[in-house]
Amino acid sequence: MDSCHKDTNNNEVDFDFFNDESNGTKVLFGLMYKILEVLDDGKVLIIDEIDISIHPIVFAKIIEIFKDKDYNTKNAQLVFTTHCTDILEADILRFSEVATVNKNLNEGSTIRRISDFKDSPEFKNIRNTTDLRKLYLQGVFKGISFPYI
Repeated sequence: MDSCHKDTNNNEVDFDFFNDESNGTKVLFGLMYKILEVLDDGKVLIIDEIDISIHPIVFAKIIEIFKDKDYNTKNAQLVFTTHCTDILEADILRFSEVATVNKNLNEGSTIRRISDFKDSPEFKNIRNTTDLRKLYLQGVFKGISFPYI
């Protein structure tokens, strides 16, 4: 299977898809096939660490596709895990759509939506336009091993 890119003279250069393309391009092609299938069927797509080998801008666009009713006419859902905190400041996700996983010796692993932190003093000012990334990196929502690093 071949793909092509343009060189500095705007000439097309053939690439062997499996040997020459980047891992991110290969992952994205496989992922897009699955995304189109899920959108067409109105199903749920669950992906662990969706951000591996995918640029944060492309990652954000994938989320936007699922949130856009023009593309997602059958209410398909995307459930994913990520270590990419960029998505928290992209103004794409509402705080009720974001959850963190916190691990400790007493409780093991716990999952909490950011909206569940209502008792936190920082929460009273949270809006869907709030920079959730900044608060997450400060340790407000837990889920980060060492917020002071």
